Amino acid sequence: RVTKILTSHRQENSSTSRYSKGRKCLLVHDPTLNGFDRDKFSSEFDIRDFPVKSFADLKRDKKFKELINRASPECVFIHLGLQDILNRRSKSEIKQDFEEIMFYLLEKTKTKICFSLIVPISNCDTLNRKIDEVNEIVKQMVSELRASNAGNRPCLFTYTNDSVKYHNKKLPNNVELTELGKKIMWRRLSDGIRKTLRLPRPQLSSTRPSDRNTSNRNYNDDG
Repeated sequence: RVTKILTSHRQENSSTSRYSKGRKCLLVHDPTLNGFDRDKFSSEFDIRDFPVKSFADLKRDKKFKELINRASPECVFIHLGLQDILNRRSKSEIKQDFEEIMFYLLEKTKTKICFSLIVPISNCDTLNRKIDEVNEIVKQMVSELRASNAGNRPCLFTYTNDSVKYHNKKLPNNVELTELGKKIMWRRLSDGIRKTLRLPRPQLSSTRPSDRNTSNRNYNDDG
């Protein structure tokens, strides 16, 4: 089943053409990425955002499936999971919701998919242990699917966000990025979409070695 699904994805995406307004991408995100302004993003991409709190909410959201079918995005970039943890859902429940969403996208759409992993929280060791556990579940499931599809061009990815760990603060029911954290996250978003679509990364305009090293180190750190 898995090999057939991924092979079908590869064949259908190989003939996808560029859209007049750019490469169509759907950004599905929790409140961590609230404030995203697509007008400030690269015109190379036509990004539409779909705010939702959690994997559990997304699984039940009929509007998401309607939007996917109507818009037919070339890439779906999903940043969820933190609210599931804060809502005290078990690892098995989160895994089940994630798996259902992933297989729906693989079976019912032609899009390439990137799961952006949960951002570690500054000075919250207990919470970060739970975040690490959920991130590992997502990475392992994606890796297993990719391994089962040996020889075929992949359509499924994960992307880490460890570089944002010290640029956020914990709120009662959410996490808020600092201004620098937002800039780093938008860079991660851009790089993640480029990686998923197999596009070259543009050269950084910054001359600071730390910026160059961080971006180079993280761009290919995931499957």
